Amino acid sequence: MSQQGFGTDVELMQKSAAQVEDVRNNVDQAIQKLNGELEPVMAGWSGQAAQVFRKLMEQFKENANTITTQLQEISDNIKSSGQDYAQRDEEQAAEVSKIEGMLNG
Repeated sequence: MSQQGFGTDVELMQKSAAQVEDVRNNVDQAIQKLNGELEPVMAGWSGQAAQVFRKLMEQFKENANTITTQLQEISDNIKSSGQDYAQRDEEQAAEVSKIEGMLNG
């Protein structure tokens, strides 16, 4: 963009959204892997410590779900903002072209 002022790079926004989504997927996979590794251990563990650990893991799962949901929302919002920006930029370019045509013709 050669103009001074505010602007954005729609392609960069789309890449950023994809990167955030990749982070979300990596976090989700790590959580699933951790859960898979803990399930066999938890199956044979009983007692007060096991109960406390189960509660801790439930809280961890809730927090992890919140994080992955928020990461997805961030990715979706970046994508949407980029699409909105591109659409508005095209609309404004068309309007400027109309004005230019009226001034020149």
